[in-house]
Amino acid sequence: MHDTYTTIWKLEHLEKVEGFVPEAVKTEILDVIQTLNQHYGKDRDVDGDLGGYLAVFPESYPKADYEALLRRYHLMGQEPEYAEFLCKKGRVLWIEEVFLCGSDYHLIIIRPAVIETEIKNNTTGGKKDV
Repeated sequence: MHDTYTTIWKLEHLEKVEGFVPEAVKTEILDVIQTLNQHYGKDRDVDGDLGGYLAVFPESYPKADYEALLRRYHLMGQEPEYAEFLCKKGRVLWIEEVFLCGSDYHLIIIRPAVIETEIKNNTTGGKKDV
């Protein structure tokens, strides 16, 4: 763990998030790792080679740690290239944000976002609770 997040770039790192992320999030992490391995190699040096890594935050984390990670890659104030809702567990939405840190280096952040207000009688559909 770095501060409050876990870094993952190899399949064997998947066990680091066992028990603290929902199964749908774990499935997405696995998919991202396999994609990075396919395109950049499974034995790449995460700091010296191309590709990137995932930073996975737990359900509760200091906003300052998230901001520090963005500042490390000069991304503070920038929108992600891609963002996706992964799943909902209880009052927590799990989201994925993809940032490009260069032409071929990606920072993929998976983090929870707490739902501030419950929406009653939601008939719009969407992904289900896990």
